[in-house]
Amino acid sequence: MHPYSSLKYKNVYEIKRVPGRTNILLHAGNYHKDTLGCLMPGKNWGALGDKHFYVGSSKRALQEIISVLNSTKQVEINITNDFEG
Repeated sequence: MHPYSSLKYKNVYEIKRVPGRTNILLHAGNYHKDTLGCLMPGKNWGALGDKHFYVGSSKRALQEIISVLNSTKQVEINITNDFEG
């Protein structure tokens, strides 16, 4: 992961070395419309109707993650399709 900043996403991280993918960011957001394949952390999650999932407290979760990322040299991310509930 590397620090990344643009007009839309300031002071976030870009995830590198994902086979077949580029421009994957770790940024705040709450709904599927807020992402095009990026990671949006949250402190909780739920559903608004059929298949309209959301994450809550995304900005706070992102701040906590960035705090850890800023103090470490190497990070490994494992992504699954499992929901914890």
